[in-house]
Amino acid sequence: MVFIGTALVLAISLVIGIVARRRSDNSSGDFLLGGANLRAMHIGLSAGATGNSGFIVTAGVALGYIGGLTYCFLPLFWLLGEVLFWKVFAQRLRVETRKGDDKSIVGLLTQTATSRSLLIGVALIAIAGLTLYAASQVVVAQQLLSGGMGLNSDLWPLMLLAVMAGYVVLGGFRSTVWTDVFQAFVMIALTVSCLVFFTIIAFSSRGSSFSLSEIAPFRGWPMLAILAFAATWTLAGAGFGLSQPHVAERYIAARDDAELRKAMWIYNGFLQFTWLGMTVVGVLLRSVHPGAGYDESILLTSLGSDTAAVVVGGVIGAMLCAVVSTVDSILHSAGAMLAKSLLGKGSVRVAYLRLGAIVVAVLVGVLFLRREDTVFGLSSLAVAFLTVALAPAVLMRLYSRSGSGANILVVAAGVVSYIAWYLIGVGDIYGKLFPRFEIVPAFASTMAVVGIVIWVNKGKMPPAGETNSESSPSA
Repeated sequence: MVFIGTALVLAISLVIGIVARRRSDNSSGDFLLGGANLRAMHIGLSAGATGNSGFIVTAGVALGYIGGLTYCFLPLFWLLGEVLFWKVFAQRLRVETRKGDDKSIVGLLTQTATSRSLLIGVALIAIAGLTLYAASQVVVAQQLLSGGMGLNSDLWPLMLLAVMAGYVVLGGFRSTVWTDVFQAFVMIALTVSCLVFFTIIAFSSRGSSFSLSEIAPFRGWPMLAILAFAATWTLAGAGFGLSQPHVAERYIAARDDAELRKAMWIYNGFLQFTWLGMTVVGVLLRSVHPGAGYDESILLTSLGSDTAAVVVGGVIGAMLCAVVSTVDSILHSAGAMLAKSLLGKGSVRVAYLRLGAIVVAVLVGVLFLRREDTVFGLSSLAVAFLTVALAPAVLMRLYSRSGSGANILVVAAGVVSYIAWYLIGVGDIYGKLFPRFEIVPAFASTMAVVGIVIWVNKGKMPPAGETNSESSPSA
């Protein structure tokens, strides 16, 4: 019975992929953006499910467990950054990316690139971050299948990855959006169910008492650490939409600006409800399952042996929805990037786009087999790396109409800056309270390079809102 929930999720996702294939006109444009006609509900729920990932049902719960209410502030600080992105950058990003032939973040940065090697270089940087992110999600699947179903072989999560690649190849962008919307509703149901179930247990005779002081936010943290924590996750939230190609595709494919503005509330409402909700579940689990350390499988462990097998299967299936909704989007986006960078900027045959998704799935599988970190470590590393590598260049392109050469220079500076600050170890300045603080100095260093590039090219770059032969889509 425990297999029913998991099998149902995969079966529905595969059926959606088949239906999406039947609705497709089999063109490269349809495979890439599905007609670029998304309504607010599809944009918000699809982007939210894609961005949420398996992080919230594993690392999010585990952080709530070990850190109490402190880690409820992580999504709240992230929300500050997201609101900044949606209010200031989202509309401009959609408009500018849709001017070129390659309607993507990488396409925006390389519109005027004349060197194929430079185009490939930027694409590979983005693909590296995305495959690392996807590999972290396959680790989530491995934890769920092993801890909840006793399927300990790495072959099982790889089979799940193959299923995801299958329906992406079948249905393209439409299949990822449609499955994301289905999976978003499943994740909402999971969050509500877990909150109700574990609240009842925590405040019943079955729960172990704990004092409010134990879960008080930032207990024992120095003020500088709190400020660094806030800066880290606010910046990550703001940079997420500017640097995650698989999420940005949803904004780019919006029917119009009005639908995009409506999507902001759906996206952030969904993201905050599920992320905050599952973090609170982690806090409640301190009463249900006391004495554990940082355990990303703590939610499954806490269900107990007396829980009906069909319920466990349903929970695992719902948790896998969070994984699938991210990985399928990454396979589609990174696969398209790979095909377009290798074959040029013109129209790329659908067969090559599908082959690109398969190649990326293989790369994700290889990274998964060589994993050496937690879900939180891998996913936060991928987000931080892409934020520093791509977001400053995207900002410069949006507000200065910079040429591809300048954009690529800033991308390279971002990669070098992030690696340098990561190796320095600034992220561990407060021990293991929170990693990824290196995103702050690395982003600041890269923005300094942006300032220098703009100053050196002063008078050569047209201001925002103007075009020239270098920055026009046809150039």
